[in-house]
Amino acid sequence: MSTFIQAMGNSLSEEMFRLVERYYQNGLPHKAFCEQEGISVKKLAYWATQYRRYYQKNRMVHACAQFIALQPGKSSKVCEVLPLVY
Repeated sequence: MSTFIQAMGNSLSEEMFRLVERYYQNGLPHKAFCEQEGISVKKLAYWATQYRRYYQKNRMVHACAQFIALQPGKSSKVCEVLPLVY
């Protein structure tokens, strides 16, 4: 259970934040996830927004944040030096 859910204390909020965490981890499109869970897309969107706002407000790392590997583009130059103009 996330720190946020523990701090909230509201059973509806706790339940919906767990649902949002499952949605982020699941990987299903939002419509399919909502059908599977028996909730409306609008309700999921509302609670996902509340979930993101909390993490942004408190500058916390999102519980489902993932590392994204960056690959260099195809270029003839490995590193291009640009002049610094003042």
